[in-house]
Amino acid sequence: KYHTRCYKAQHGKCGYCEVKLTGLVGQMDHFRPKGAVWELPDEADAWGEEIDGGTNVHGRRIAREHRGYHWLAYSWDNYVLSCERCNSGWKRAYFPVVEKPRRGPPDANVAESTWLIHPFDGPDPVDYLHFNDIGMVVSRGTGRYGMETIRTYGLHRPSLVEVRAPIARRHIPGDVAVPAS
Repeated sequence: KYHTRCYKAQHGKCGYCEVKLTGLVGQMDHFRPKGAVWELPDEADAWGEEIDGGTNVHGRRIAREHRGYHWLAYSWDNYVLSCERCNSGWKRAYFPVVEKPRRGPPDANVAESTWLIHPFDGPDPVDYLHFNDIGMVVSRGTGRYGMETIRTYGLHRPSLVEVRAPIARRHIPGDVAVPAS
């Protein structure tokens, strides 16, 4: 039931990378992870890299782990339909918050603010993400929303740049050099 509702609400696209999902194929992701919460290290070499032909991400590490937001497990507002690569490969249980250091395990009675852009609740991606002339998404402005969203969802991965490159070529005037995949 939720799967079909999310598919319709998201116009058949992954809520994170916006790749078109074929049919009703997609995974229900808990935006705020229900079982565990992981944090990425600050070092870029620990964010991982895409492995061709699968959802696995090589070299992605966990900086800290806490219990998750179990009380939101069945909340409609916490569901996002995603592609397998975004959910199983990249986002998984990673969930960066503004509060540093993190207070410990999430608590239903303590408000937390996330650095991730939620596809329905904002902030508006236009304010924090920009697609350049070769189809790569880059952080816009000085806020952390763009950077945290890109590294957590893996929006910089080569397979997405490859999908976006032809679109960028159609919408950017003049000749645009697109890197080989």
